[in-house]
Amino acid sequence: MSVKDLRLFWGTPDFTPGEKDRLRMDLLKYLSWNGILFSTLLRRETLSDNRFQRVCMDWSAYWMVDQTGSYPPTFFLHGTADSAVPVEQSYRFAEKLKTLGVPTGEAYCPDGEHCFENKIEGPQDEGWHQYIIPCMNFVDKPLSQLDTLLSQTRRVSSTPGPPIVRTTVLHVPRKHILRPFLLADDYRGRLPLWLSRFTGYRPPGSEPPYDPLPFPPFCWLVYLPLKVEVWIFAFIGSFISILLIEALMSVHTVFAELYHSPIIITSFGASAVLVFGVIESPLAQPKNLVGGHFVAALLGTAITRLFLLDPMYQQYLDDANFHTGPVFNGALSVAISLAITLMLRVTHPPAGATALNAAVLSPVVALSWRYLPVIVVSAIIMLAWALVINNLGRRRYPVYWWSPKRTFVRPGVAERMNDEERALRTLRDNPLRMAEDGGRTGEALLEERVAGQRFDMDEGDDGAEDFTRGGAGMMIPLDTTNIELF
Repeated sequence: MSVKDLRLFWGTPDFTPGEKDRLRMDLLKYLSWNGILFSTLLRRETLSDNRFQRVCMDWSAYWMVDQTGSYPPTFFLHGTADSAVPVEQSYRFAEKLKTLGVPTGEAYCPDGEHCFENKIEGPQDEGWHQYIIPCMNFVDKPLSQLDTLLSQTRRVSSTPGPPIVRTTVLHVPRKHILRPFLLADDYRGRLPLWLSRFTGYRPPGSEPPYDPLPFPPFCWLVYLPLKVEVWIFAFIGSFISILLIEALMSVHTVFAELYHSPIIITSFGASAVLVFGVIESPLAQPKNLVGGHFVAALLGTAITRLFLLDPMYQQYLDDANFHTGPVFNGALSVAISLAITLMLRVTHPPAGATALNAAVLSPVVALSWRYLPVIVVSAIIMLAWALVINNLGRRRYPVYWWSPKRTFVRPGVAERMNDEERALRTLRDNPLRMAEDGGRTGEALLEERVAGQRFDMDEGDDGAEDFTRGGAGMMIPLDTTNIELF
């Protein structure tokens, strides 16, 4: 295995593996004990560089975090002289988890070799208090908090009368209603890179500013300040998008000849500012662009149809005098559209003008329900052009399609546990539990448990599970905490 491949797999570009490291990885390839990963690596010569990079990143926890955006609490126990797995990997992974707000613990043994902790079996051994106790305290804390939480949910008042259930409840995440329709993976990563980049996808590990297209004139953008690139693409993007919409609405199409629609709905001028000027804004993402305009047009048109029951309403619009109907309708359409788009999380500021046009602009009022296809087609044209122009350089669009988290992809275990982990971190130790422990320190309790004592929680009708020791004396975290021992 080459040095480049080892660095990529471990996520440590500065680590220089020796001959021993390469031989170890080559041996693992030939053994193929994994059955999937190493059988794939065994065919390295048949894989392109891009495909091999994806294989490495798909199997690396370091890169997986970039996709999930979450990770369980993790404790790093690593020897600095480890020749099998570089300690730099733990350094970088720990820093990445800390930036995500993941509870992280670290203990590094100077000059410790690979699996150095196997020599530490009890308190009498050197390194027990320096490395094992901090690790076990890290594991024990969420389990103790979970014990407290479950106990509080089962306890009821012993006083006569109706039972009073404690207010603390164990949060169980709702099953995603769209789960049957979710994909097992983000399939954009399986598309050719030249195509997937125009959906806003970038390979795991990529950081902004991203690489532009690797051919002139786009590859020359790296010599320009990023703000200058933004100015250039904002000008080109807005100019061509408005031009395309105006052309479609004014040439021999159904919009011009049958609908008699205006040359453009003016609210798309404001949309162009967002979609091409501040493309990272949540208000400029596809869901907000298309959904915001559509909802506003739908509500504005529906409300205006009620006001049109007054036969004089159309004449009021052409009259320069004050009339309560158009004035009240305009204010009501904007207010209701804003409230509904906020509820649906498709807020798009220019959509307020879309609703207002449907209420007070005479040519738009005359369109009636035909206003909806005009709005939808205009929004799609702007979105399609934004996917092209905004992905040519060092930015990317969209930042997300539906929400900042992974969507249309089935969440992993770490993501499903995210709400429970957050709840557990906010709990405090139960005073009653501390009294039951007889005032003994956490370290003393851990030593007793490691010595072979069993630590159980009473199993009640609500299905609480027992927490027991593993054969080697380590507490089993039940997916609450992830320990990485190198």
